Amino acid sequence: MDVDIEYHWTQSQRGAPALQIGTNLYRIQKKNKNGTIRLTCTDERCNASVTMYEDKIKCMRGIHRHQERILPYHIGEMVHEFRQVATTDLRTPLPQIYDHLAKEFVCFFFLFKYFFLNSFRG
Repeated sequence: MDVDIEYHWTQSQRGAPALQIGTNLYRIQKKNKNGTIRLTCTDERCNASVTMYEDKIKCMRGIHRHQERILPYHIGEMVHEFRQVATTDLRTPLPQIYDHLAKEFVCFFFLFKYFFLNSFRG
């Protein structure tokens, strides 16, 4: 594949290593002798799979035949951070915590987008 696809290593519900691409989760099915790793969708009815080599996605096969099951990674991270702050800072109202984290997220997103787009323009 010529396109870099954003992915994140995470864990499945049972704690096994899992790969998240967008809203889809893949589990390791097989590690081959040549260094490639084959991962399959965690939904048993789905035939989608990914092949990785040296931490790069080399091939994606199949079509996901199910609803989106998890949040996109960056939104999940924001929810996790919100929960952490909300449980440790009991004096600050929840809407105030949310507003603060949302501003940080939006600033980060636009800075990332600005630098990412400008890096291709030269």
